[in-house]
Amino acid sequence: MLIPNLEGLLVRLHEGHEARLIPADDAERQLRKLWRKYGKGSLSADQLKRRFTLADLKRSAHHDEDLRPGHPRPSELSATLAMASRLSTTSASISSLGTCRAST
Repeated sequence: MLIPNLEGLLVRLHEGHEARLIPADDAERQLRKLWRKYGKGSLSADQLKRRFTLADLKRSAHHDEDLRPGHPRPSELSATLAMASRLSTTSASISSLGTCRAST
C-alpha cells in the first residue's frame, strides 16, 4: 500500500503520468524530473495555477477515485487546491491593501 503524498499527487497531474504509483520516498525525485523548479515547502497558489489546469485534474481523476467529484473523503488535491485558492485570495487582498496605502 502506498502512503499518500503531495509530490506523488503532483506527478500524477502531469500528462502521461496519471496512472503511476510512486512510493513516497521517491516521489519528490520523480516530481523534480518533471518540474525542475518545484520547491518542497515553497509551493504557492500561483505556481499551482500556472502549472496545472482543470483538464489535468480530470485526466488524473480517471485513474484516482479520491480525485473524483462526490468522493466521500476529501482528497489531498482538493485540500491543496482549496488552500491555494485561499492563499491567492489573501495575496490579492494584501496586494490591494498595499495599493490603497500607496495611493493615499
